Amino acid sequence: MKLLRSLRVFGLAAFILLLGSTAIYGQPSGLGFMVTLNDQERRISELLDAFEKSVAIVAREYYRSLTDEDVKNLEEYLKDYFPKYLDQHTMIMSEKELSRLLDSSISGIGIIVGLCPEMLKQAQESLKKIEAEFLTEAGAEKLKNDPNAFLRAIQFLETVSPEYKKIREALIAGKLNDQGVYIKEVIEGSPAEKCGLTEGWYITKVGDTNAAGRTLGEMVDLIRGETGTPVTIAVRLPDGSRTKTFTITRGEIEIAPVTSRIIPGTGIGYIKVSRFDDNCLEFLKKLEALKKAGAKALIIDVENNPGGNLRETLQIADAFIEPGKPLLYIKGRNNELVLYVKSETAKSFSGPIAVLINGNSASASEVLAGILKDYGLAILMGTKSYGKGSVQIIRHLPDNSGLKITIKKYHLPVTKACPDGIGITPDVEIEDDPATEENEPLQKAIEILKGKI
Repeated sequence: MKLLRSLRVFGLAAFILLLGSTAIYGQPSGLGFMVTLNDQERRISELLDAFEKSVAIVAREYYRSLTDEDVKNLEEYLKDYFPKYLDQHTMIMSEKELSRLLDSSISGIGIIVGLCPEMLKQAQESLKKIEAEFLTEAGAEKLKNDPNAFLRAIQFLETVSPEYKKIREALIAGKLNDQGVYIKEVIEGSPAEKCGLTEGWYITKVGDTNAAGRTLGEMVDLIRGETGTPVTIAVRLPDGSRTKTFTITRGEIEIAPVTSRIIPGTGIGYIKVSRFDDNCLEFLKKLEALKKAGAKALIIDVENNPGGNLRETLQIADAFIEPGKPLLYIKGRNNELVLYVKSETAKSFSGPIAVLINGNSASASEVLAGILKDYGLAILMGTKSYGKGSVQIIRHLPDNSGLKITIKKYHLPVTKACPDGIGITPDVEIEDDPATEENEPLQKAIEILKGKI
């Protein structure tokens, strides 16, 4: 019930942030300042109070004692409210989830995981089915541009077919199907790499716990643990031909946010950005080092990059844009528009650029890729990006959990497009084949850039 108490303490402030505040600070009282609420805020406060009292009455007077499962269901209901009715990126995060989001150093085996591509593909196919069978032309257009409408439509259509329930569970809760946990990336030098784990494999079991029916977060918690302790995982190869079992000793995993190298014999520099944190300076240092090493063309790899700090991302984009040009438009509450403009410093790199993206490139990754594409400065390679055109902040709750809340949406500088729910389509669509050791989009980018140097 800690989550309910946190909402009660923080709930009104959270709803004011979400729905708009015209609170007037009135006369001082013995406890500080009294707040005069508008009608909407007062009604929200009344609803929260009524809900809290209702739960307390049920806990005391229901014909049977509430079970741990009942309490868990209540917490899940509260956690699902924001992504279900507002947007999929506004959500309450547990203390563990918040720590996972904010910490760059973790104890684990060194893999980046996600939902299986087949499940995400099934969701896309279901969207087409919804458009074709259940919606008008106008409704279909709305679904294409509103991922929340998509989720609501799937929820409604659960009554039509159980497949929609599975898809909604996957998209909202990260619930896994029989395929298991998809290994998107194995971190270089990690215990997982040393044991032979490979990108594209599926984790079907951790210890005695099968992945099927569990959430992605639950399985990640099982894989993580104290440094020096062992964990046994079962994996299935992509073609389903066989399974393997590994016992891996957990280690301290530090994910370098920016790595770089010269691709031998090409004159092409390569920068991999794993996330956009406070790493703008590191990116620019590596860019200068690559130029000094003779790089005449550049590959920026933001595959599997979930995003990060918007300001850092814009400072990186600044290095490639002419002075005085718009960088990004940010639209917030009441449709106020904030324009970010390129600084007056000269651009740092003028050679041909390729940007690698995929379905896990989101948010700040799409900002950088979208800006460079909008100005015709880069060729985008790979598969369509995730489609997150919004900006979030974290508000901490009293029980050490947090509320991640959408506060703005961004629009690209030339086309004014917002990729939210749509994604950015690459100029050259090419998918990385997990069955091969090569990164096919990277090899294609090298081939194209060689012809431009």
